[in-house]
Amino acid sequence: MRPFLANAGWRLAAGVGAVLIAILACGKTSHNDERAPDTLADGPGASDFVAWDAARRRAACEREVRCGRYASAEACFELTLDGIVPGRTGWYEKFFGGVDLLAELAAEYSLADEATRDACLAEIAAGACNPGTFYPASCDRALVARNPRENGESCAPSSLYLPNLPCRDGLTCELTSSCRVCAPAVAVPRMSEGDPCLTSEECEPGLFCTAATQPKTCARLPEVGELCGESACASGDCVGSVCVPIVGAGEPCGDIASCQRDFVCDGTCVPRKLAGASCPRFPASPADYCAGYCMFDEPDATEGTCGYPSDAAPAPCPLYSSGSWYCPAKRFMDTRGDTILAPSYCMCLPQLPLGAACESIYESFLAAGQCASGACTDGVCATRLVDGSACTAHPQCASDHCDASGTCSPPCQPVH
Repeated sequence: MRPFLANAGWRLAAGVGAVLIAILACGKTSHNDERAPDTLADGPGASDFVAWDAARRRAACEREVRCGRYASAEACFELTLDGIVPGRTGWYEKFFGGVDLLAELAAEYSLADEATRDACLAEIAAGACNPGTFYPASCDRALVARNPRENGESCAPSSLYLPNLPCRDGLTCELTSSCRVCAPAVAVPRMSEGDPCLTSEECEPGLFCTAATQPKTCARLPEVGELCGESACASGDCVGSVCVPIVGAGEPCGDIASCQRDFVCDGTCVPRKLAGASCPRFPASPADYCAGYCMFDEPDATEGTCGYPSDAAPAPCPLYSSGSWYCPAKRFMDTRGDTILAPSYCMCLPQLPLGAACESIYESFLAAGQCASGACTDGVCATRLVDGSACTAHPQCASDHCDASGTCSPPCQPVH
């Protein structure tokens, strides 16, 4: 029997909300792509990207242990977020965005030569501990775009959970008239400490734009003992609006200190439950929670095992937060016969081919649809409609845009 899943109490969603912007309003390149989903997931180079993602994470964990944020490189490797795309993890995108990040990247990029990749790994492992100043610039050359977009072409990704499509050298992906298009890159001078700013991106590395002053100004990241809340700390963690030191196993924590990432605060720092550890259905203390999910073989089991969802289908939908259910790549969410807010039945099932019968069921816009390609139209998975066709919903259109008159149309015009 497939395991049932329960929320871990904390999630890997840091930073993901920042990318949930209006990129769905732009052209969805992969929806018009003739490649079959299985070809994309298992295509040339996909396994190389899985290995490269792992190599980057291991290098990052070397730095994290050296900087004292983790006690164990092994635990760090299980818990760390950063992979090929800084701040993003293929596992998260796959299970909560319904996309296979690494397979999508393999379709857009090839890997650079070994010497370039080795330089990237070395820079990651030896990088500065201050999260506001460290950026491995050599890693920008580790991925080589297969088909960089030209000036004026859409660079909008096919999903909110994917990075922008690559533009050719000298161009950058910009948001213009609600669409993302490649446009000439413009060098913007960075502001120094004390200079006025509107966003932190305008400030030099290691600085952030503080709202505590009017006008806003670029300020340095706070150190241990200094007030925080608007930004990350240059050292330590922000707890109760004050930067506190990071401590390890058995040391007092809470308002006075933060635990290393592979520990959790329960008065003192105690180890997190990693994959394979037993876990109770009703946790009594922070030490009872899994770093991932507590998975149960039976719906009413009182004890489970810490782990992560499988991409095998069918599988129960993981509970991410109240009323939100997500499925991995090439699976769709089936909640027939239940309400959106409290479905007692939820399964992640394989997506359907063109021509297959499909049903009108609830689908979150954050999860994959029933049809592997095309859309569920009049009870059948059908090819998406071209611009000018009559429509009743955005997913029916190849452009993902059904306008107010009920016609498929481009959401915006490319900029040339």
